[in-house]
Amino acid sequence: MATLVGAVALAFAAPAADARTLPLTPTVKERLAGADRFGTAVAVSMNAYQDTAPVVYLTNGVNFPDALSAGPVAARQGGPVLLSKWDQVPDATIAEIERLSPKKIVLVGGTSALAPSVEKWANSLAEQVVRIAGSDRFDTSRRLAEESFTAPVSTVYLATGRDYPDALSAGAAAAKAGGPVLLVDGDADRLDAATAATLAKLAPGKLVIAGGPSAVSDGILAQAKSMVPASSRVAGMDRFETSAAIGDTFGAAKHGYVASGWNFPDALVGSALAGRNGEPLYVIHPYCQPDSTADSQRMLGVTQVSIIGGPASIVDAAATQLCSRVVSSQVLP
Repeated sequence: MATLVGAVALAFAAPAADARTLPLTPTVKERLAGADRFGTAVAVSMNAYQDTAPVVYLTNGVNFPDALSAGPVAARQGGPVLLSKWDQVPDATIAEIERLSPKKIVLVGGTSALAPSVEKWANSLAEQVVRIAGSDRFDTSRRLAEESFTAPVSTVYLATGRDYPDALSAGAAAAKAGGPVLLVDGDADRLDAATAATLAKLAPGKLVIAGGPSAVSDGILAQAKSMVPASSRVAGMDRFETSAAIGDTFGAAKHGYVASGWNFPDALVGSALAGRNGEPLYVIHPYCQPDSTADSQRMLGVTQVSIIGGPASIVDAAATQLCSRVVSSQVLP
């Protein structure tokens, strides 16, 4: 992470001559951040739930696979996503759960994601503790969806489970549409039988594939159309353009959220907050905002944004300074 951010810092230290500055809008409303990723999750939770919350979703804050589908589920159930280490719950997370006093804690993922010691601790803080886990990240996302959504759902998003940006950008959009994000093996030519069965149970009116063919294959899109005629792909040339294209689906919004597209924790907890509020979440560069993001914000009418994460993840200027398209294309493949 440090090496990547350092590379980006060098790339943007001397912006290209055609780099522009955004107009006065959108302005930065606030920064939701803590001392680290665990503290940022707490800051996001406190922003969303000033008093209590009926449920808390606890995920691994170090590894992303099991956590990716948690955002829209948490938004639907009315609770935040908080982060834990594998075998130890940080003090900041403990304090926030005590403040929220939830009746239920949901552990997302198996014992390889959250150790039995975390489950034992959770049992001391809530009346009900459940673990939603599958045999792998794909199975966990299916179980989360089936546990939390009742057929027929309006929209289901499909995103690759091999990387995180598309799934996290889709989280807020899925929550707004009242549906889940299902993780798929995007390299496969077809959906696996288990995912097809989950889709049959959910009976969505629409399927949306987040990401281009390199993320989720055209074969999966073709199968999706055969199952749900109102299926489509929302994508751009990279994670940032895809995030902006997903943002476009909101139609209109006065406020949005931005988080770094270089790592997953801030965008993960941000997707639950954005989904709860029915507002878009954009993943952007740590030092500037891609043109596609700015275009989406203008189209939606976004006048204010909240930054998710500390200055080490995303600087203040990132929300108001446009990247050069040339520099952007050199930073990410």
